[in-house]
Amino acid sequence: MATRRDPPPRPVRTTRRSSDEGSYLQGLGAIREAPLSHHVVMLQSNDPTLTGELSGLLVNAIVPEYRDFNFSRIPCTRETTAGSIIGLAEELPILGERRLCWLCDVHQLSDQTATRLSEFLGDLPPSTWMFMSGALTAASGSGGERSTDGSSGTASASEPAGASGGGPASSGPGAEAAEGTVARTGLRKMVEATRRVGIVIGGSLSPDETRRWLLARLERLGLTADAAACDELLKRAGLNLTALSTEVEKLACWAGERRNLQLADVERLVIAPPASRIFELSDALASRNVSSALVQATELVDSGTHPLVLLAYLATWYRGLIKVHGLAKTGHGNSSIASQTGMKDWLVDRARKTSARLGQQDLERAVALLLEADQHMKRGGDDLTVLQRLILRLCGIG
Repeated sequence: MATRRDPPPRPVRTTRRSSDEGSYLQGLGAIREAPLSHHVVMLQSNDPTLTGELSGLLVNAIVPEYRDFNFSRIPCTRETTAGSIIGLAEELPILGERRLCWLCDVHQLSDQTATRLSEFLGDLPPSTWMFMSGALTAASGSGGERSTDGSSGTASASEPAGASGGGPASSGPGAEAAEGTVARTGLRKMVEATRRVGIVIGGSLSPDETRRWLLARLERLGLTADAAACDELLKRAGLNLTALSTEVEKLACWAGERRNLQLADVERLVIAPPASRIFELSDALASRNVSSALVQATELVDSGTHPLVLLAYLATWYRGLIKVHGLAKTGHGNSSIASQTGMKDWLVDRARKTSARLGQQDLERAVALLLEADQHMKRGGDDLTVLQRLILRLCGIG
């Protein structure tokens, strides 16, 4: 039973204009500088790397102790009610002075729930902080060029991705696309309410911002890197933060006590296999063609791709398929999905077809199998044997 106490004084909240909102890195810097000054934080992305980084910072700052009692992570769905969220937000902290509520996937909320929450944010208890994340575009302005899939290339900062212009693409499931359209009003209100009482953080990074993010990540690990090494790492791993994080961790282990990464390190460890060969392998896995998948994987390894690198690429691809599958189910068109995932338009089309063929359950199982194989390799298992066994299991054998 929580002990009732006088709450700490509520900080003065100022109105934030849309022009005050910056990029993810600017928002992250503002939170690092004064993590307790923003009672409501909204991240316009559900990228696992960004949400993990920002949520970790907030948890450590707001509930450094007794987080088992005072931290709630709430996955939002169409069925999530405003009453259930408000009830958690109004609970008194246990032992500590503050509590933190993280609402994941807020873009899934119904219009009624989002509208009610937008009204509640101004009355948030002074002992409660709220973090919201979801596939909401951070692009400014409205309208924009119409793409061939029926969605708009850009959207208002207060609209969910894919909502501006013509709304969800007709290729999405009819019922879910219609429901997503209805929910736009409530989501806009939530974004505007957050601006008034907290901070809205963009969830997309430009190539220059990705480079700065990479340098900051290296610095937190106690590493430095030559300019040439950074250029080559970004070239080989691309702008996908999950893939970059994987490669940075691998390079950190390789560097050991030598804390400076050089071009030769990247060239040795980060091998970018030909995209066409990776796609041939993923297509073979998706169609359960065991013999073709084994041949493709073996040839990639024989050509110099380390099995761990191959696992990293497959893991990034399957995680991308899960993200694309979820966005497509909620009515997003190809341009909207591309803006949320960082994929090229042609790759989104390929990912939509592959994810629809496999389904959510098989995709999640594939990611779990890839993680298991990665652990086996790092524990000293024979790399090629582990890779071949993985392919058999991904194809439904064993």
